Amino acid sequence: MQKGFSIITGIVRIRITGRKPERALNRLTEEDIKFGKLKKLSENTIELTINGMKYPAAEALCRSAGFEVTLISKSGIPFFLRRFKKRYVLFFAPIICVAAAFYLSFFIWELEVSGNETISKGEILAALEEAGVGIGTFGMGIDQEITRSLVLSDINKLSWLTVNVSGCRARVIVRERIDRPEIIDEGLPSEVRSGKTGIIEKMNVYMGKALVEAGDTVVLGQTIITGALDSRSSGTRHVHAMGDVYARTWYEISASMPLEYTAKRYTGKNIEKKSLIIGNIRLNLYFNAGISMVNYDKITTTQRMKIGGFLLPVSVEKSVYREYEEIPCMTDAAYAEAALKKRLLARLNEIIADGELRMTRYEVTKENGIFTLTLSAECLEQIGVVSPLQIPTS
Repeated sequence: MQKGFSIITGIVRIRITGRKPERALNRLTEEDIKFGKLKKLSENTIELTINGMKYPAAEALCRSAGFEVTLISKSGIPFFLRRFKKRYVLFFAPIICVAAAFYLSFFIWELEVSGNETISKGEILAALEEAGVGIGTFGMGIDQEITRSLVLSDINKLSWLTVNVSGCRARVIVRERIDRPEIIDEGLPSEVRSGKTGIIEKMNVYMGKALVEAGDTVVLGQTIITGALDSRSSGTRHVHAMGDVYARTWYEISASMPLEYTAKRYTGKNIEKKSLIIGNIRLNLYFNAGISMVNYDKITTTQRMKIGGFLLPVSVEKSVYREYEEIPCMTDAAYAEAALKKRLLARLNEIIADGELRMTRYEVTKENGIFTLTLSAECLEQIGVVSPLQIPTS
């Protein structure tokens, strides 16, 4: 405790020279000036430590008694601050910076959006900006209810939104509106048409009348099951036709890959540049903005600064430029065939989402350094599509 107090008030080490320096110690004791770390250097010289605030009085007291006083060292906060007596900017700049950073931490300098799948982040941020929530907004002044109402009215595909503010970061969590499944009106007259060209293999008719049978070839858009039923007693009756129609279909798709390509080989030469970002202001911590490299990759990382648990609107961005040289390489034909086969099968599975693959055949061609793989496939698919029935008007 005493040591901490001494650091606050200051500590002075002095040398007292004169005949019988013990008399100086007696004078200091009489005036209640405490001293310590007494060291006798010779018969007429001693060194001791006193409180920095008592130094002027102790010096005057000793000199009046005929002793010479020499200041050896001084330490403590008062002497440290005295160095900045004529350097106000240097002294107050760190305090101002910390205060400004603390004040700016109450404003939003980073916006994160999560929960969106079909709606873009840019569209949500634009709606928030219109609602008064954006970069530089005072975080504690955000009204959740008003913000939610304005954004939801602007983007009708959203069903819910909230803005969670932590320091200078705002996390926007949204929920998209789930569309109601389409309700089929079974009272509406309809027919089943062919969604693709193929050969009918089997049909399951639940309502309506089949116009084709297994083994028949149908083309895209052809009516397979009609909802117009003829009756001798009541004439033509229109119903909602339904049924599953399975047909054999054929596809031929191709994919290509160059056998010769250019690869990167890093030389080991790197250039590093740093920037200080305060809010929306960027301060480059380098002088030469040019890059002397011809071929290079740029890798950028950003580190946010914080005090304790408070994120500050200050970040350090580091960009590393890695030089590389281009070298010619050759792709192995077996690797190219395997890669293209995987790509073609994935594309075919997307096309026949409601079906199965029955037979595949591959054909390889190489021309002008290009490796091409062609897939011929036979599939079984459900090709029936329910469409409104066109009823002729009399």
